Amino acid sequence: MAIGRKLPTTKKGIRLMQNKAKAKNDSIIIIADRLLSLDTQNRLDISQPLYKASMLNEIVTLGQETSSTSTANKALDIAKRLEKDFAGGIIKKMKRDKTLDLLPLYGISMSTPKVPTISNQNQVTTIRENYDAGETARGGVAMANPTIGDVDTAVNDYETKKAIQSTKLEAHGTALANTNSLGTETKKVNKRIADELKTQTDDLTNESARVIMRLYGVPFMSDVLKTFNLNITNGVTHAAVVDALIELVETGKTTTSSALGAGVMKSRITDGADFSVTHPLYHDGDVTITVYETVTDYTVNIVLIPL
Repeated sequence: MAIGRKLPTTKKGIRLMQNKAKAKNDSIIIIADRLLSLDTQNRLDISQPLYKASMLNEIVTLGQETSSTSTANKALDIAKRLEKDFAGGIIKKMKRDKTLDLLPLYGISMSTPKVPTISNQNQVTTIRENYDAGETARGGVAMANPTIGDVDTAVNDYETKKAIQSTKLEAHGTALANTNSLGTETKKVNKRIADELKTQTDDLTNESARVIMRLYGVPFMSDVLKTFNLNITNGVTHAAVVDALIELVETGKTTTSSALGAGVMKSRITDGADFSVTHPLYHDGDVTITVYETVTDYTVNIVLIPL
């Protein structure tokens, strides 16, 4: 059966190989006994911490972007509701007072007066400006419940939170670009590692050579398709964890856990497989298993700890 190396192309896979390669290389105390050339070791020593830190920054900035987006969206909903309530109130008042001719002061049609549909974020600011101008131009008793001040406060709050969200979005974009930029060198280093290990282990059997190369994070694929039955459970309650994202890190293949906490994944990976599980309500979970060519079905149990 044919077995060959397949270097990772996904971010997690690239990082995993780098982490394993550096850990194994550093574990060999005597420099002369190390299998990698000094140039490759130097490049690995530079690329591994940079790539690892950049991916961590991706995670952090994504969390900040997600949180700020949620906050901004809530503020937007409040601003839209108050603007609609204000429009509804002013229309009723002018119908009652028979002063519909004043509605255009607020940017509202006199012939077909209705509460505006707010379909995009920019309209929130424009509508607020129209209402401010209308209240100033109309004079007399100010609208109440909500007042124009209530509308202004809500829109100002939204605009402040939107500005923060835009900053976080830009920061996450910068983090993504940085990781992608570093990835070019990191993948080159991974290939150098695999090539040098192949040369260093040429006098060994294929099985022995793969054992060594796997220690440095080099993945291998074969002709044999395996099935991995994955079970994700809560480490406190032991209940099934639903909608957990399960990834076979070496290949980037993913699946999502069912209502029973189960997922099934097929792959031709051999010798070893690393699974990573993420869920917004739990700490990440990871497990490494040994994979044999003579065994095609595996049960993998992964326990997640709640945040």
